[in-house]
Amino acid sequence: MEAVLHSEVASLGQPRAALLAFGVAVLAYNVLAVLQPAIAACHVATARVLARGRLD
Repeated sequence: MEAVLHSEVASLGQPRAALLAFGVAVLAYNVLAVLQPAIAACHVATARVLARGRLD
């Protein structure tokens, strides 16, 4: 399917470019893994404050 769609990124054939792309992907995954629970906790705290009926 790759050959039909010509979807391979030619520059990732270089080992350093592939390593950089992998590192960026791992970094992005870790950032999302940290941000998602933080945002969820913030939403829970906001919902509790709004349920009490006041904003401090």
